[in-house]
Amino acid sequence: MAEAVIQPVSLTWRTLNVRPLTLRVRWALWILPILIGLMSAPSLYLAQTSDAVTLGHTIQRLKSERDLWLERNKQLELELAKVRSLAWIENEATTRLGMQRSNPSVYIRMDRLIPPRPLSVGKPATARAAAEPIEATTLEDLIGLALRLVTGTH
Repeated sequence: MAEAVIQPVSLTWRTLNVRPLTLRVRWALWILPILIGLMSAPSLYLAQTSDAVTLGHTIQRLKSERDLWLERNKQLELELAKVRSLAWIENEATTRLGMQRSNPSVYIRMDRLIPPRPLSVGKPATARAAAEPIEATTLEDLIGLALRLVTGTH
């Protein structure tokens, strides 16, 4: 069998039947991306600055809104302080609600306790309470009466 001998082939533009790129085409391939980049730069700059301006406007709007809320908080704090004042409460009670000031209270200091009057023995507690009127002239009488009713002592 005969062996085939492989010989290297030199490739040239002529053997491939391809024409080399002309100098104009080479320049166009370099200049075209550069021109596209230069033409897109202003639009990118415009987009970035418009975003910055929009963000600045939003920040300014939020700051003014914050200032309004802080002013409103101060007004509410002043109103709350006014409502909590005793003079305002007294004025509202007398004018709007029609209340009146009470007479000054009189306090009597007693050195000893007055023993309560004994209740009658022999009647059941319910019948006795219904039959006898309860009279208490002092605070000590009321306390003594309450203690006797609660504890059940006579």
